[in-house]
Amino acid sequence: MTSYDTKHALLHWFDGSKKQLQKAMDMDFFVSFGPVMIYANDKQILLSKTSESKILVETDGPVRFSRCFEMKCGQISFIPSVIFCASKILEKTFDEMSLLLEENTKRFLGI
Repeated sequence: MTSYDTKHALLHWFDGSKKQLQKAMDMDFFVSFGPVMIYANDKQILLSKTSESKILVETDGPVRFSRCFEMKCGQISFIPSVIFCASKILEKTFDEMSLLLEENTKRFLGI
């Protein structure tokens, strides 16, 4: 991304290394985490190392998710579970996490 002089970006469904995450934070990029974070320790660690002001959540599709999602395709109804998991990792209440994500979304979208 540095070779393209990108100023504003969202790294969708971030799956990079801690080093890449730090570079994204240095570049002031947003990163999003999806349902896999609920059962993937490496994604939980990445979330815990992400600047709180740069976190977004999302689902994705038509990816099918195992474990707690019973091989269902990604859907909006998964978002509360992702928020709940993120709130536990960041030691926030569900409502605090929801407000943080709303603020981050508005800032990313410029509204």
